[in-house]
Amino acid sequence: MRKILSVLIALILCISSSVMVFAQDSHDDYSIISPYTSDEGVAYGDNLLISVKVDEGTALRFTVFSYPNYTSADSLSMVPAISFTVEEQIGISEDYEKRDRIGFYTKQLNDIEPGLYSLKVDSLDGNGNITDTYSKYFIVKPNASKTTTTIYESQPSNKVLFFQSVFKSLFGSAAEE
Repeated sequence: MRKILSVLIALILCISSSVMVFAQDSHDDYSIISPYTSDEGVAYGDNLLISVKVDEGTALRFTVFSYPNYTSADSLSMVPAISFTVEEQIGISEDYEKRDRIGFYTKQLNDIEPGLYSLKVDSLDGNGNITDTYSKYFIVKPNASKTTTTIYESQPSNKVLFFQSVFKSLFGSAAEE
């Protein structure tokens, strides 16, 4: 009985945690799928995929900006405020309207330089007027700067430590036997 209960608890926690992660960039009429960033606001690579799930009857405008005053930082929270003062539009400023079923807006931007970027999403009414604006800021770093660690070298996350303590309390420690 104890094993069945622990498996059910673990299953419920796994399902609920994945739902919360998926809904991270969701809005009323759209959900930003990419650029996917880490918790620190960092994306890795030299190509940038813009992918947004758009609900029925929604009109949006997508614009990508680069910030040339960017100075190197390991996370978005470490970027100085002065870096956000000058923006340059790059790549796209496109309108997208989904009239019938759910759709996806996708755009690939190639040869992106490392730096600070933002994706601005404007919600449009029937006349093309902006009704709402959302901006997602992120840092792009080259793939080579992504640290490669094995599971034995890295520290366990808070979720792993939580599950470890739950299983230890349910089953006891292997050292106790």
